[in-house]
Amino acid sequence: MRAIPFLLLLLSLSTTPAGSGHAADDAEARTLIGQLEQEAVAMASASVPMAEKERRFRQLLQSSFDLPGIARFILGRQWQAASPNQRTDFLRLFEDITVDTWVPRFRDYGGERLDITAIQPTDDEIMADTALHSPRGPQRSISWRLNRTAAGLKVADIIVDGISMTVTLRSEYGSIMRQTGGLAGLIDRMRQQVAATPHQ
Repeated sequence: MRAIPFLLLLLSLSTTPAGSGHAADDAEARTLIGQLEQEAVAMASASVPMAEKERRFRQLLQSSFDLPGIARFILGRQWQAASPNQRTDFLRLFEDITVDTWVPRFRDYGGERLDITAIQPTDDEIMADTALHSPRGPQRSISWRLNRTAAGLKVADIIVDGISMTVTLRSEYGSIMRQTGGLAGLIDRMRQQVAATPHQ
C-alpha cells in the first residue's frame, strides 16, 4: 500500500496574493499551511532523531489532518457497516502506516518552495491552490482540500497534478478488500504491514 507523496509538499512554503474569497477563510487556510510548513521543516533537520521525527509527525497528523473524514471517504460503505472496534483499528493502523511511510522520506527534502496562488471557499470546505517549485524538477500544481470541523480547518485531501491522494487510497484499499473479503481482511493486512516495519 502506498500514498501520494503529499508530505514533501509541506517542506517549504511562501505565500502570494490569493484569489477572491472571504478574508477569514483566507487567513485561516494560510495559517494552517504555515503551521504545517514550520513543523515539516523542523522535522527535516538531520539533527532530529528518527524517534522524535515520528513523534512530531504523528502529532502533526492528529492535529492538522481530518483523519476520520479521510477514513470515511476511503472506506465508503465499509465505514458505515464497520463496528466501533473496526473503525478504531483502521484509524490507528492508517496513522501508523502513514508515519512509517513518510517519516524516513523527510531526508529527501531539497529546497522545494510552495506558493499559494488562490483560496476558494465553499459552504463546507476550502480549496487552496498552490504551485510547487523544486530545484530538481518542473513546477507542479497542488490543491489542498480543507474541511471545516468543530476544531477548525483540517486537511482532507491533497491533489497533485490532478491526482487525488484520497481517491488513490480509496482505489487501493478497495482492491485489497475485494481480495481479502472485506474490511476485516484489510485490517489484517494493515496489521501485518505495521508489524513487519522496523521501528526506532
